[in-house]
Amino acid sequence: MSLLDCSHYVRPAGINHQSWTFTAPPDWQRKRLRSLCKVNPSATTKLRTMAGSTEVSFLPMELARAGSPELAPRTAALSDVRNGFTPFIDGDLLIAKITPCFENGKGGIADNLLNGIGFGSTEFHVLRPGPEMDVRFLYYATISEPFREIGVRMMRGSAGQQRVPVEFLNDFVMVFPDIRTQRLIAEFLDRYMRLTGSLIRAKRRQIELLNEQKQVIINWAVTRGLNPNTPLKQSGIYWLDEIPAHWNLRKLKCLVDITSGQVDPRVEPYRRQVLVAPNHVESGTGRITYEETAADQGADSGKYLVQEGQIIYSKIRPNLRKAAVALRDCLCSADMYPLSPNELELRTEFLLTLLLSDPFTRYALDCSMRVAMPKINRDALRQCWLWYPSLSEQDEILRALSTEIAPLDTLVYAARRQIDLFREYRTRLIADVVTGKLDVRGVELPDLEGADIADDLGDSDFGSDTDQDDLPDAEEVEADDED
Repeated sequence: MSLLDCSHYVRPAGINHQSWTFTAPPDWQRKRLRSLCKVNPSATTKLRTMAGSTEVSFLPMELARAGSPELAPRTAALSDVRNGFTPFIDGDLLIAKITPCFENGKGGIADNLLNGIGFGSTEFHVLRPGPEMDVRFLYYATISEPFREIGVRMMRGSAGQQRVPVEFLNDFVMVFPDIRTQRLIAEFLDRYMRLTGSLIRAKRRQIELLNEQKQVIINWAVTRGLNPNTPLKQSGIYWLDEIPAHWNLRKLKCLVDITSGQVDPRVEPYRRQVLVAPNHVESGTGRITYEETAADQGADSGKYLVQEGQIIYSKIRPNLRKAAVALRDCLCSADMYPLSPNELELRTEFLLTLLLSDPFTRYALDCSMRVAMPKINRDALRQCWLWYPSLSEQDEILRALSTEIAPLDTLVYAARRQIDLFREYRTRLIADVVTGKLDVRGVELPDLEGADIADDLGDSDFGSDTDQDDLPDAEEVEADDED
């Protein structure tokens, strides 16, 4: 049968708000999930005979993957996780219940668990399929866009802490084919997930190489200038090599003002302001890519006021090179510093280029205060040396950089757009296949021997930097307020 042969589909009767609302083949069945799976089953009786020192698999939410059915748990002693965590066994399906993890499709299929058992975050729901349901088909059904859209409408709780209730899973009416067709569908989607994952990884590698080339160009321009015959001098700074002999060298505190004093984002007029956090800034590009209002973030910690034209620099994980020029008045999280250069000596765009350069990044990493969450504090930033030429030479360097980097940016944009298209294709494909809109029986599958199902969302919309980028540390906020 053809992938596009949908002429025989009819809409099932009796659809409710917790059911699929798509047109399905007439031979597909309709049943509630609770009759097809055990929902959040109790711990296996095997636990009663297991010693507390027995090693088992353990999956906190931060280790859950989006876009892949494969789990990557760590190990833990049974005595440490027996109480207060969600149990599961080989063959179970885990579904994140809390926002935004549910929307992102975090979860996966339990397989090869230590001693056959695992424990995970309490923010997981567990489905244990019965004989009528293939777990891989169920996985694709539960990460499909239609399923997630219905689940989001059923969420309960306060902003930022909403969860999919267990009643949603119990009462959800699945429309599904026979077990053999389910397995054919799962195999089809496995192969195409591998294919799109391989394509996405190739595009990512292309972007990495283009960004490396851009970084080489930036580093040379801001440490040597445009004239290859310019005499050089030793900077006298351990993290900075030679610089042009006629360039200036001064501490950042003499050239740049770092905004201090925070505002309460819960009150007007700040409540309606756009909020920028580290995860809204592209690494190494100087671009802000994501914006929300402070109210929508549910933010109740202090934020900095940012004026249009100021630079916002992330103090967290400086190796990610997250800095950008604000294109409008906004707020930024306490994890970032608003910077204003003295325009009589330093162009804003030239300062941004210095912040994104390798020498400055090396200094910032050396000054990072903690291993778990490296950050550069205000005083260390103020003490950093800046090296720079005259304003006219800064302008020449910026124009040259724009000319050389523009073609690379065009290629990066094209590669990112292709990644977006691959993801859109995959999202649509999963939805169409698990709902029966596309019949994949008899379709020849691509030969991808040795390829893995890609977890290709490692730096994506689902919080690869971290889901907590906008949660400032209490000590950090207190220290900033004292400045």
